[in-house]
Amino acid sequence: MNVLDLAMNHGLAPKKISNSKGGEFAGACPFCGGDDRFRIWPEQNNGSGSYWCRQCNVSGDRIQFVMETKKIGFKAACRITGDESVSDQYKTESSAPQRLRIPVKSSPAFVPKVSSPSSALDNADIWMEKAWKLTQWAAEKLPSSPGQALLQQKGITLETAQSLKLGWLPEDIYRPRESWGLATVIKPDTGKPKRMWLPTGLVIPNISGPASVNRLRIRRPEGEPRYYIVPGSSPSQMILGANNCRSVVIVESELDAILLHQCAGDITSIIAMGTSHAKPDTRAAAAISQASCILIALDYDDAGKSGYAWWNKNYPNKTVRLPSPAGKDPSDVAQKSKLGISDLRTWIISGWPLGWRLDEPQAQITQKKEDTTGQIINHPEKQAEHTQHASHITELHDLLKKNRNIKIIVTPNRLTIDAPIEWQHRHPSVLNRLSTLIFFDPSVFGYLHNHGANNINAQNLLEARS
Repeated sequence: MNVLDLAMNHGLAPKKISNSKGGEFAGACPFCGGDDRFRIWPEQNNGSGSYWCRQCNVSGDRIQFVMETKKIGFKAACRITGDESVSDQYKTESSAPQRLRIPVKSSPAFVPKVSSPSSALDNADIWMEKAWKLTQWAAEKLPSSPGQALLQQKGITLETAQSLKLGWLPEDIYRPRESWGLATVIKPDTGKPKRMWLPTGLVIPNISGPASVNRLRIRRPEGEPRYYIVPGSSPSQMILGANNCRSVVIVESELDAILLHQCAGDITSIIAMGTSHAKPDTRAAAAISQASCILIALDYDDAGKSGYAWWNKNYPNKTVRLPSPAGKDPSDVAQKSKLGISDLRTWIISGWPLGWRLDEPQAQITQKKEDTTGQIINHPEKQAEHTQHASHITELHDLLKKNRNIKIIVTPNRLTIDAPIEWQHRHPSVLNRLSTLIFFDPSVFGYLHNHGANNINAQNLLEARS
């Protein structure tokens, strides 16, 4: 049994991509979830094989693969792989041999970059004064503008927009770069100074203090680039929500951050990175260092999954992957699903350790109360709640019966859905529905936590012991 056999038994489906080195196979990584980055060479190590992930840098032989995937010790792994003779040579697991490691370049420790407001400008004060005046003027234009309609589609209220000074530019504006404190740029074709362009669109300021703007991003209604950063803007990241909070949510888009701030800014910090591959600057890193739980809600696409691997590597034991409950990002919840915006708050709480969460109402088999005569009467509203709860449990049971490779793992800290990566890629709508039932229905959430089993599937879902 070599590494390729073990990978297939683990539920992976690597494909042969080369005949070099006795054959090379590629597929999804069982450790970081990266697509097509996991490499297997089954003929190496005298036919026992070796592996290496080009994304998270895990590597080893068949014994190491079993140890890592099954979370067991050296001797136990040797029994599974048939390497008892190797195990017998060593009295303790600490004296186990150094197995094959694919040579990889070690990455230096992450050091955040300093991003002070408009730090690249010699005349930062001039730029920030102009940016603040433009922000105020655009904010006055927002009500009843196309910008307000765009924000409403994303679930962002006018009150939230006004509190963060979002605005609207009704037409393209051109100004001399020098008037904003920017250096002169000469057009090579005409020899004339280049003017500063402020396009029509939704103005999204990153405000660092009273009357202080360090970046202006404009979301254009059409054309490329869709998001335009005004020249002279600082690369610093937008940080919203509660200060010194024990949890922080990482998203890509500033509009997603604003939406989550509206829903849950009182219980968590939210940081908009701008892109999936951006790294936190010093201000963001300081906020993250205060948190005990980092919820990675990058876009639910390949780039977002790749970005999660970096966070998990650099902030181990603190990160939780939190894909959007609908679509690829939080804004899609408002535009593409039947979920309410308030459900985003529940979604965030679902990623917290169990001890942090608000008390969830447990399912009640009967709901009754006394009338004025002292007799017990049925409570119709509670009966309706119980009927709905039962129907949701039945729906969850049906989904698990149709997808028998799915399990719900119950630990003291959280609920998780155990589903093969390949299955997740093929059935995103089913995964979204499972997530909605498990994390967004309080009675189902309580039922699963009080079920009594650590691994819940179609066979034992309806056999709750507590």
